[in-house]
Amino acid sequence: MKYSSPRFDHLDAEKKQRVIQAAIDEFSCRGYEAANINRIAKQAHISVGSLYKYFKSKEDLFLYVIQLSSDLIEKELRTVNEAPFISVESKIEKVLRIILRTNREQINLIRLYLELISSSNNDMTKLLSFNLENFSSQCYREILRNGQTTGEVRADIDPAMAAFHLDNIFLALQYSYVGGYLNERYRIYVKEGIDSIENDELVITETMNFLRGALLTT
Repeated sequence: MKYSSPRFDHLDAEKKQRVIQAAIDEFSCRGYEAANINRIAKQAHISVGSLYKYFKSKEDLFLYVIQLSSDLIEKELRTVNEAPFISVESKIEKVLRIILRTNREQINLIRLYLELISSSNNDMTKLLSFNLENFSSQCYREILRNGQTTGEVRADIDPAMAAFHLDNIFLALQYSYVGGYLNERYRIYVKEGIDSIENDELVITETMNFLRGALLTT
């Protein structure tokens, strides 16, 4: 579904990015309901009238930035899933590395997803959750099913349920980096010895140890 106008689509790249970043910052910091179009326009250095020529409503602008980030994630997951001659274990680790890198580089996008799942707008949440989760669920199921065919993944697990649990682990890691309650919860669980939230390699090693035992045959 298309949320932007042709006028926005034909903007030069620098101006378009200013609008997108201003929207991401506003929605992620204040939440959808409290976000203000005037502040977004001011940060993007455009008029409110121009912003409404690019997007019909605040909802369309919110849906646009969510869809844009979803497309970026889908592109990276597709690259991993379609890579030839790579083991299931390596594919899972590559996805995990993408997630941790995104946590560092795009923390406001992660906050945006948190805003989405806590939104009281059920219609919007239902629409966006389908857009966000549909591809990733298919990707993880395909990785696991193919792994069962090659003998890498345990034959006694259901790929769909395993994909659901795999995604839950990834989501928990994502949201633990954005601060607040979920960040403190993370630190409580891993407080002994090393603050692993500052050590991506430790997170990758320990998460892969857990997933290897849960999913793989060796």
